[in-house]
Amino acid sequence: MKKKTQLKRTAIKPDIAFSRLQRAILSGELKQGEVVREKRLAAEWGISRTPMRQAIQRAAESGYLVLKPNRSATVRQFTLDDIRQIYGLRELLECYALEAAWPNFRKADFARLRKLQKTIVPIDDAKKRLDAQFKLDRELHDLWISKSDNPWLISALERLLIYRPNLTDLLTHFPQVPERAFLDHSEIIQAMEEGDLKRTKSLLKRHIQRSRDMIYKFFVLHEEAKQAKVPRRKKSASR
Repeated sequence: MKKKTQLKRTAIKPDIAFSRLQRAILSGELKQGEVVREKRLAAEWGISRTPMRQAIQRAAESGYLVLKPNRSATVRQFTLDDIRQIYGLRELLECYALEAAWPNFRKADFARLRKLQKTIVPIDDAKKRLDAQFKLDRELHDLWISKSDNPWLISALERLLIYRPNLTDLLTHFPQVPERAFLDHSEIIQAMEEGDLKRTKSLLKRHIQRSRDMIYKFFVLHEEAKQAKVPRRKKSASR
């Protein structure tokens, strides 16, 4: 086996280290339940141990990781209840954030979103297209979250945007997701451009509910597939 190339360590700030760790978790580079080894990641990513340790602590506080009594950290494993609660809270809080942020939107905000959309149109590869949709989705949701000017609300919602399924698995079960996401985002952006808060709020609710239903189904299928792979224990022969 080839050894992974170790990057030269540089003076990286904890915020940058946290962003790198966050991306690794959201992209599936670090999988749910996987042990996060501070020393190994610091060496692979070219990050000093201190900012890496601080990034792990922050990721645990943000809900991405779970710290155990022996101080080891693992990537959070989600349950069906987690999915229900996350999306239920997102629907309530994001609609509240949208209303709070509404007076703060500018034409430049919509122009930036449209520019991102244009980069998605020519993408033929389904996985790359869905990955680009996830990036636009995060940018779109971040718009009203950040412009709500409510630090408590921002902090709460940032903790709720932590679950992302494996793209390959998701497309296997739901090949229509990239196109559905593109249409959802287009409708929301158009309603925002037209200054129609009521319609934007309605479309946002529908978008979050659709995402919840799709993720819920995906989660159930994924868990069933994992259970099917677990070999059954042979019953001991009776004496």
